[in-house]
Amino acid sequence: MKSRLLPVVICCAMVACGPGHSRTEIRETRIVPSAAAELSPQIRTEERAAPRAQEMPPLTWQAPEGWVRMPSTPIRIANFHVGDPANAECYISVLPGNAGGIEANIARWRMQMGQPARLAPDEIAALPSIAVLGRRAPLVEVTGHFADPDKSSASDMLLGTVCELETQTVFAKMVGAEATVRAERDAFIAFCASIEMAQQ
Repeated sequence: MKSRLLPVVICCAMVACGPGHSRTEIRETRIVPSAAAELSPQIRTEERAAPRAQEMPPLTWQAPEGWVRMPSTPIRIANFHVGDPANAECYISVLPGNAGGIEANIARWRMQMGQPARLAPDEIAALPSIAVLGRRAPLVEVTGHFADPDKSSASDMLLGTVCELETQTVFAKMVGAEATVRAERDAFIAFCASIEMAQQ
């Protein structure tokens, strides 16, 4: 089966924003193969059927102190190692359309942590919300054991948010050792709030 090509933006400039923080601006758009391994079959099917998204303005964000910037990947436009030692990771990704929808993505994240997949609509509505790109987006918090044995620890935690825009969906996700992720919860929320569309 042929992989759908997704528009993904990659980092090419970083400007200092003060001690311990950085402001990163994405200036280039490139078409790359879909990273299908990141998506469940249901989400891949729904995403393939979605119309090609219009180009979104570049994003900027402010990285919390102590987060180590890593190279971007086809699906991660921002990529960080978190903790000392670095036993958690955090990234931003952008997919066209609704990328399967909020409910399906929350279910996918819960399955990655070994938890029952589906939350009822009223449970999703009851999740706390955080600021992302001038909107309110649900904050997902799941503990358990991460599905990737190479990254799993004795107790893991996932923080994530899904922000639906008109033609794209922006994801921010942190996963790793529970103690580290829990300690970085406020930093993650501030990181999400710092995401902005760059001025054209």
